[in-house]
Amino acid sequence: MFNLNETSRNTVYFTISTFGSKAISFALLPLYSYKLSVGEFGELDLLLTMSMLLMPMMTLSLFEAVQKYLLSKEAGHSEIMSTAIIPFLGVCVVFFFLFFLVDIYFPNINYVYYLLLLLVLSSIFEFFSRYVKGIDRVFSFAIASLIFSFTLLIYNLLFLYLLDFNVKGVVLSYILAYSTSIIYLYISSGINKIIRLDCVNFSLFKRMLLLSSPLILNAMMWWVFDVSDRWLILYFLDKQAVGIYSMACKIAGLLLIIHTIIFQTWQVFAIKNYRSSNSKEGYDKFTKFYFLIIFISASFLMSISGLIFDYLFSSSYVDSWVVSNYLIIGSVFFSISSYFGVYYVVVGKTKRALSTSMLAAILNIFLNLVFIPKIGLKGAVIATVISNLFLMAVRAKDTKKLISTEHGYYLLTTLILCLLVQLYLSTAFPIYISLIIPFSLIFCLIMAWRSEGNSRI
Repeated sequence: MFNLNETSRNTVYFTISTFGSKAISFALLPLYSYKLSVGEFGELDLLLTMSMLLMPMMTLSLFEAVQKYLLSKEAGHSEIMSTAIIPFLGVCVVFFFLFFLVDIYFPNINYVYYLLLLLVLSSIFEFFSRYVKGIDRVFSFAIASLIFSFTLLIYNLLFLYLLDFNVKGVVLSYILAYSTSIIYLYISSGINKIIRLDCVNFSLFKRMLLLSSPLILNAMMWWVFDVSDRWLILYFLDKQAVGIYSMACKIAGLLLIIHTIIFQTWQVFAIKNYRSSNSKEGYDKFTKFYFLIIFISASFLMSISGLIFDYLFSSSYVDSWVVSNYLIIGSVFFSISSYFGVYYVVVGKTKRALSTSMLAAILNIFLNLVFIPKIGLKGAVIATVISNLFLMAVRAKDTKKLISTEHGYYLLTTLILCLLVQLYLSTAFPIYISLIIPFSLIFCLIMAWRSEGNSRI
């Protein structure tokens, strides 16, 4: 049977952690827009996305296996964490020599060692976070996330507002914020007592790596969407265009706050209840709930995006509003693709997660190469939306094969059409007119929900 109290409690904790971190990250955007030039903001965004791109390689995505094995109780805590962390430390040494060579042969590249340190610390934070989630100490994860958020805010104000450190100051803020959160998790969760060299199990490592290895490239493919867009914009256009595109992505990324909350709860729920007798019913209800929340949030965000750019950001970013609503649609497709991707981990078919991500990434790069030289920044937006739509469609089809549930596909189609109508109206009518659209969408959702109850897809 499902433990609804546990699911609700975890959702509350994930809400606290996610809203805290994302709210502060969003609150920092106006500071960045005024203290950094558009080109510097583009440079910062490239640096942070490169860190996220390289993290799956440094960690071998073993943190995914850590969480799954802890939740399914396939081995002891010390055995699982030691088997994951010790190889990770070895990979860190390899990365140090690689970055050392980059610094020698490419001296014009900025922030090489800052990137390395940021990469190591963000990887450790991910391992520790997955550990506390896996042992059902989600509250500790929530506290660590809040510590990260508030220390990030304080250091940004110090380095940017008071000391004018520019890009270096922001990167230092991330490094110090990760360090503080890691220290808290290391002490509070007892990780300092369970990581031991004699607990490394090579047989377990092979099984964990078999699960996580396809997820290394899969995670990298997710970030290819971002990194390839930005680098190709930089190649065909300039750093200012990267900055404008990056700011539009930040607004679209607000939708990921809602997605992340539900997604983290969904990961735990799906893995723990896979072998339950009524898992299909639970999956179906959870998915319909997810669809409703994501689309209502996207509709509301599209309605206020123009106001956000008018009142919060420097006029240098006014062009970002033109593309932000299209990217919100892309974020919807990305979120649903990520949601469906959990099933690959649940049933152990992570190779399919890799193949679908790779196809979408190749499509994204191809479309960028075609569209950016011809229509500029809008070309990158079109490429992002189409490739994410493709990935969502492929994974939705796979889900019907892996888990034979209805999953609300009629509802999903209706919601997508509603958002496309809103996208047109938001560009054709004044901003204040678009504010009434979410209420109309809610009415459509109610009708679609009722129709879904009478339909079998």
